[in-house]
Amino acid sequence: MLMKKWRQHLAAILANHTTLVAGLVLGWTSPALPGLNLTNDQESWVGSLALLGALLGAVPAGCLTDRFGRKRFLLSLSLPFILGWGLIVAALWVDTKADVWMLYAGRLICGLAVGATTVAVPLYTNEIAEDKVRGALGVYLDMMLTTGILVVYCLGAAFDALWLSAICAATSPVLAVAFLFMPESPTYLLADGKPEKSENALRWLRVRRADDTEIQLELARIRSIVESGAQGGGPHANGHPNGVPGVANGLVSDKEVAAAECGASQGLTATPAVAVAGDDMKSALRKVVDHVACRTPTGKAFFIVMGLMTFMQLSGIDAVIFYLGEIFRDAGSTMSPLYASIVVGFVQVVANVSSAIAVDRVGRRVLLILSEALMAASLASLALYFHLRDDRHINVSAEYGWVPIVALSVFVWVFAFGIGSLPWFMMAELLPTEAQDWGSSSAICLNWSLGFLVTNVFGSMIRDMGAAATYGVFCSICVLGTLFMAFLVPETKGRSPDEIQRLLELPTRQLGTRSALKKKDKSNKTSKV
Repeated sequence: MLMKKWRQHLAAILANHTTLVAGLVLGWTSPALPGLNLTNDQESWVGSLALLGALLGAVPAGCLTDRFGRKRFLLSLSLPFILGWGLIVAALWVDTKADVWMLYAGRLICGLAVGATTVAVPLYTNEIAEDKVRGALGVYLDMMLTTGILVVYCLGAAFDALWLSAICAATSPVLAVAFLFMPESPTYLLADGKPEKSENALRWLRVRRADDTEIQLELARIRSIVESGAQGGGPHANGHPNGVPGVANGLVSDKEVAAAECGASQGLTATPAVAVAGDDMKSALRKVVDHVACRTPTGKAFFIVMGLMTFMQLSGIDAVIFYLGEIFRDAGSTMSPLYASIVVGFVQVVANVSSAIAVDRVGRRVLLILSEALMAASLASLALYFHLRDDRHINVSAEYGWVPIVALSVFVWVFAFGIGSLPWFMMAELLPTEAQDWGSSSAICLNWSLGFLVTNVFGSMIRDMGAAATYGVFCSICVLGTLFMAFLVPETKGRSPDEIQRLLELPTRQLGTRSALKKKDKSNKTSKV
């Protein structure tokens, strides 16, 4: 199967070149900050400004990818990465303390590109992938993100902050050159009025001949998705050129022009837009209310995606990494915090590889449920360990120092295996075409907002509540996450976009039940017959 799908894998990996650079941005602080002469407040800002930039960068990213195209937008992200890393290098070259504001600006600009990356990459990957490999291709985002973090950890062990930043600055343009040779998304090309280019891109990705019937069938399916998205107010519904025949795209249609000319010849003036403006407003408001109340497939998809992003960031991964060095020391290890971070980064990358192999075989729901449940168990073990050590003053390190290391290893593994990697591409799977731009941007904004919040309040939680209570809070959140995945998240493995949207027509309480899924599948087969 891999030999037949290798071009899809190659395109997805190269599209994630920006994700690799994003990993360099996020992991840079760990090896670089100890060598800089900064105050605690300055270090905090250097670390959090990238997250703030990611939040801001995600806001317009959905609209920009629809306006300029997935490929062109991803290539353009090299510019803010180069500018941001350039400012960081300049600040370190002159004097970090004197030019801390230049360092702040560089981190913020890099963060803008990080946020935009996490919106654009899932859209591109979802649109180039066949249903059977969509999960594996989607996992590449988190895999490349953790690979970037691991790479910057390893480079940080060999280079100082200046050379480390210079190497990171050179990475983005070099990787972007390889992505130049990959095709644009066939879905975007068709929606943009370029059916021939769309067919050529699809044939290249599927390694098929021009006369292959499967290509024509898939093009017909993509055309149907684009048409439904345009009619529903999708990304190409507001005046953007649309080459799909019969699609209302926000422009005046030939029929409307003919009707107006006919009326004018008889002395009549047609003002349909004004006449129905009030009804359109009521209809739009009713649609918004239905979405918010989760009475529509779009509303349900948006609710599920926002839930996935919430439980990803509130899982406590940052809390566990924060105590990484202390956990290793308690176990009697003399490993430095930097090398301990390298070990954890390696574990995450291996877990991502395992997830890519399993996600299209086992399914999304199973991995998400296992991930949240095992994370809850790991955090409960850490909470108990710190409770006995700090609150009961029991010397547990002597005999049970291995417990936190095992708990940490399991936690990091299952996080990367499930909730850390799957929501990124499930966002693009679940949201319909007409909601991809605003839905993806909103979900990514929530993701980075919660990341920014957790990063800034975690220290206060440790000081005010203690480590045991802090890990207990995150454990409780993971328990809620397990229930959310079990009862509200539908299985999307092997399903086409149309099938996923039909699945979301089920009542919300039935989305996670097997009987409902089988019933829906049976009705779909009957309708096809």
